[in-house]
Amino acid sequence: MPDLGPMVGGISLLAITFTITISLARIARPDVMRRAGVA
Repeated sequence: MPDLGPMVGGISLLAITFTITISLARIARPDVMRRAGVA
């Protein structure tokens, strides 16, 4: 079984960062998020 620890950790960190960024953007600029088609 290969060691997937670093890869999984990196993906998790990216996912968390992306989620926080989207959440902050949605709170701060809902008009921009609607125009981008995300919200």
